[in-house]
Amino acid sequence: MNERARRSEFEGVLRQHRQNLDDIDLQLLSLLARRFSITREIGELKAAHRAPAADPEREQAQLRRLCLQSESLGLAPEVARVVFEALFGLVRKNHVAIAAGLREER
Repeated sequence: MNERARRSEFEGVLRQHRQNLDDIDLQLLSLLARRFSITREIGELKAAHRAPAADPEREQAQLRRLCLQSESLGLAPEVARVVFEALFGLVRKNHVAIAAGLREER
């Protein structure tokens, strides 16, 4: 196989991998949108009942569970930890904002 053919094959394989990643990224965004829709409902429920915006015990239990599950999927637990800590932080911030908004209206 000559250099041009090898380069063309490389580019084709790379393009396919990148398309697969683009497809997965879209799926991730869709799942995140669904997840945040549910957490928004939880935040509104908590605010309406004057429950704390954060539940550190649940967050830690979830992190432990998700890190264990990530290992069974062949994913480094650190990846799960970083991703979910970021998600939990954003949700917590949103719940605080929801609570502040609902409490200001009353």
